[in-house]
Amino acid sequence: MNAKNLWIQEGLIKHERGISSHDVADSYFTILVQRNLVILDRIYIEAIYFKMHDLFYSLSQFLTRNENLVAAKEEDILDSGLVGKMEKLRRLSSIGDPDKTTNIHRRSQQKQLSLRTLFIFDKTYCDIDNNLFNHLRYLRILWLRGTKATELPASLGSLKLLRYLNLSQTPIKELPITIKNLNALRILDVSECVKLYNLPSCIMKLHHLCSLSTKGSALDHLLPGVGTLNELQVLEFTVPPDQDIARDSSIVKELETLSELRRLDLFKLERVSDRPEAKSAALKDKKFLKELGLSCSESDSNEVSIEDSERIEEVSEDLR
Repeated sequence: MNAKNLWIQEGLIKHERGISSHDVADSYFTILVQRNLVILDRIYIEAIYFKMHDLFYSLSQFLTRNENLVAAKEEDILDSGLVGKMEKLRRLSSIGDPDKTTNIHRRSQQKQLSLRTLFIFDKTYCDIDNNLFNHLRYLRILWLRGTKATELPASLGSLKLLRYLNLSQTPIKELPITIKNLNALRILDVSECVKLYNLPSCIMKLHHLCSLSTKGSALDHLLPGVGTLNELQVLEFTVPPDQDIARDSSIVKELETLSELRRLDLFKLERVSDRPEAKSAALKDKKFLKELGLSCSESDSNEVSIEDSERIEEVSEDLR
């Protein structure tokens, strides 16, 4: 979980002229580390994990006791002292038995309308109430990562202020067409959604989208139009096969207009036709680009011809 993204999308980071929100969030995090309020927990190859100092964690819990709730059953609401104050609840983290957490969801939507962040950590949760989102019009962050949700109700489109939608590691099969109404959406994460084969074309009309993560999903390629999402800072996508794109178009070429990119991951690099197509992405002109990942499909090295191997190497060099 990237805490800095959560800070930004919930509106906790102050805007400073000439400085990106991510840079401001980085400075906040650096201060927390320097003051030992946040300390190193674990280091892995792919990520570094931090945790809050125990005393700082206890203090933050006390200060936000009327706004935050972590609950596994309805009794947790009673024990929290929030009965009669649900209209003040800003962040709900739901864990535990699906039947009990569903009751919590019903209670939260009936008693309050100010919820900003909804985390569902229950790995068995799969049945999303069709009307749930109609009651959460102020929601900014919806986190369903790792749940068993296979579909989202059409009422998702009523979340006009939603900025962060995390569906990663779910068996979701498709996104509702009403996602086109989420004009405030900044982050969409469908990574490792192994049953998601397509995104609706209306995704390309969400012009405030700044992060689109698809790594490990069943998506074989993006639809044309990604070049119009000129606020994108993080992009993961699979290069489409030639037969799936128009003769005069290229998804790789559309990268040329994405001047705000900070991280880019391209999969199935062998599908890039030649060096001119690779150069058309103009990645060397991306002054903010800090992370670039290039990968090909897994295959036996004996199955790749010398010509293809040389072409892939040349394409890779032109993209760096």
